[in-house]
Amino acid sequence: MIARRSFLRSSILTASILSVPAMSSASPKPSRIHDLIAALGLATARLDKAQSDDQWSAIADDRSRIIEDLLGEYPATIAELHAKLTALMPIYEEDDEDQTLIWVVARDIAALAGEGE
Repeated sequence: MIARRSFLRSSILTASILSVPAMSSASPKPSRIHDLIAALGLATARLDKAQSDDQWSAIADDRSRIIEDLLGEYPATIAELHAKLTALMPIYEEDDEDQTLIWVVARDIAALAGEGE
């Protein structure tokens, strides 16, 4: 049963990656990656300084939304892809059983490879 779920999950993610529209090299859409990375750094610093459980939970929720936004943001350049990956690696290096980061990076690479088409 677990193998079937893994296969199904992989199939869905692969189909999603293959359906990513190619980005135009003429005028790449500006991304918010650097802004999101800065926001993630600030949220992480605030999390470390939280004084109460309620404060920690609120900051953790904000940080989670920033991470989701960063995962969903397409990089406009290879340099932005590198920055995005570098910012997300510490978050996913310990526990990423669904390999979320790998799938996101693969999707981003597929979009960047479409440049110039």
